[in-house]
Formats: sequence, structure tokens, C-alpha cells
Amino acid sequence: EHGFITELKGASDETLAHEKSLIQTNGRFFALFKPLETPQAHRHLTLKLTVFEPAGIKHSESTILQLSEEQNARVLTTCEAGEVHDHDRYAVCTNRHGALSQVRIGWAEVRSKYDGLLSANLDPEVPVDRHTMFTRCRAWIVRKGYSHELSLHCQTRFSVADDGTVVWDFAVPVGEGRLITLKAALQMHPDTNAVQLGFIRGGAGSDPEYRPDEEPVTLILRPDIEDRCNHEITKAFTGPQDHWSDAINHTGNGFKFAPAPDRRLSIQLENGAFHSEPEWYYMIEHPEDAARGIDGSSDLFSPGYLKIDLPGNGRTALVAAINGDAVFAEPTPEADTSSLPIQDAMHLAMQQFIVKRDDFQTVIAGYPWFLDWGRDTLICLRDIIAAGLLAEA
Repeated sequence: EHGFITELKGASDETLAHEKSLIQTNGRFFALFKPLETPQAHRHLTLKLTVFEPAGIKHSESTILQLSEEQNARVLTTCEAGEVHDHDRYAVCTNRHGALSQVRIGWAEVRSKYDGLLSANLDPEVPVDRHTMFTRCRAWIVRKGYSHELSLHCQTRFSVADDGTVVWDFAVPVGEGRLITLKAALQMHPDTNAVQLGFIRGGAGSDPEYRPDEEPVTLILRPDIEDRCNHEITKAFTGPQDHWSDAINHTGNGFKFAPAPDRRLSIQLENGAFHSEPEWYYMIEHPEDAARGIDGSSDLFSPGYLKIDLPGNGRTALVAAINGDAVFAEPTPEADTSSLPIQDAMHLAMQQFIVKRDDFQTVIAGYPWFLDWGRDTLICLRDIIAAGLLAEA
């Protein structure tokens, strides 16, 4: 008397199977699908149900991910323009001492108190709770008084290169119907609490849509800083609003922030100029934390902005370091491929969790929350051996 009809459709909308339900002795219905041929790559399918009930007919559908063979599975390393509005995507950079940079797909986007450009491990010998001092860096391109902020509205790509460099690509309007291309590349230093943000303006060539290379544009960078354990949040009224401005020491191309004797943040822009203009930003929302039932917002402090002119093919680099200095190699501006085999991706990711403990090594149980636990280290040790990392093991 009652029942349902099911269809299974693929991404190209071809019908892979069409089944009528079979009735059981208890009056309920079921449907069986024959096994599908295993695809070469993961495939998104749609299961559509038509249900016949006494009150009428109901239609519903749901997505299914059909998996490929393990050896064919791949991990994305690049998101193109149509995918960059997926707020759940982010990148994690670490070093051999447990420092962390956790950044979102959207430039300068902060969705959690654990997001930040530089959360340092202040103990040189063992992993300790990370300390966040450089949270985000907002940016604008200015030409003849026309200003455009770097954001998802002009972002064209988000990728992770093979050496771990995180790259945001932009096509930025600069007025009069013209654009420039700009790359922002993030690197974490392997042995120092330091990150580098490299900015590269692309060449226009002969494309009339882009501003000629000889016409410079101005890059404005405004760092937003804090001074807190990464499990805490900043509230300006609890003291920072009264004291942090006094902890800033200006340099010609940057500043130093020394809120306590044991920690000092230095931010410098290569060939740039620093302009003092202190500002507080209140109640920065943390939607992911709010969804977990923990602190849902924080305050950020910016001591001023950095400024530099960039012609076509011009470049500069902002270096942020905590309790030291760092020299960086040239960033890798492009990923070699838009995806990696899952084995290669896991091998690269595994090495992000192996860090120094005294004269030995240990494993971080999970970024961004945890430190090293003996139990978790032993659980994953045989996979470290299987990956060929015998010296580390």
C-alpha cells in the first residue's frame, strides 16, 4: 500500500541506479543497490527518495561521498576562486619547537582565539602552552586615493606549496577599471619563533586589464597584536588598554612590543616605513569558540601601520619574531600540484607534529590545543616508523 522509490545520481546527473522498494512481512520497506564500480577519485553522489504515504507523496535527497581506492585518494592543496568562501578551510604551520601559525582561507579572518599568525613556544627546550602575540595583519592596496582592502571579495586562490608555504592570491581593483595581482606568502621559521609574510605584486605584461608595471601602488599593512596564553582571550579594560601603548618602541621600518621582561615581539617591513597610529578593536567575534560554548570574542590592539610602494614585479617581506631574529629563505609562490596523494600528504603532516624536548624529540598530541603526551606519542610511533622516519623514532 505504501512504499518508496530511490534514485542514485552522480555529479554529472546520470542515474547510476534506480530501485523500487521491497516490502517485508512486518509492512516496512527496503531497497538494495548493486555495488557501484569504484571511481578513480572521490565522487559526490545524490540519493533521492520518493516516499508514498497515505497523506501524500514526499520527496527528499541527501549527498553521499563515494570513496576511491586508498592509493587513488588525494588531498587538496589548492582552492580556486569558487571555493575560497568555504570558511571551514584553514592552514596550520608549525616548527620544530611547537610554535604555531593557524590561518584561515580568508586573509586576516579570525574565527577562533586559536587563530593567529604567530603563537610562540617560549621555552627553548620543551613544549609549553603557546603564547599568542601576532594575531592578524589587515592589508590595503592604495592608488591615487582609491583604497581596496585585501579580502575574500578580491581573493582568487588559497594554496599550500610543497615546502609548507601558505599562499593567498588576489586580483585587486585599483580604480579606473584596472587591477593588479598580488600574492601574500606565509612561512614559519623552522627553529625560531618567527614568521614571514612575503608580498609580491605580479607583472601586468601587455594585458590592458591590469595597471602597467611602472605605475606603483601603495601597500598598507596594519598588524593586530596581543599578549596572552593561546587558551585565553584579551579584554582591553582589564589593563592592556592602559599599558600596551607604553610597551611599543618604534623603529624606522617597524616596531617592538615588550609587554613583559621575558617576551618581546618585533615586526619589521623590508624597505617599508612605520607610522604610529594606535587603535583598539573591540569584540572581535570568534564564532567557532562560541559554538563550543567558550569565549566568543576578544579585543585586538594595533600600534600603527606599515607602508611601502610596489611597482610591477616588486616585492617586500614583513618579518615577525618573538625573542629573537630570523632569516628566511625565498618563499615558494606556487604549489606544484593542486592535490597530493594521501600518503604524501600524511607524511608531510606527520612531520609537523614532531618537536624538540630537551635532547630528544616528542610528538604534539594535537594543534592548536594540546602539548606532548606520552600516550599519544606511543600510539603514533609505529606509523612514524612505517613512514621511514627512523631517526626521529
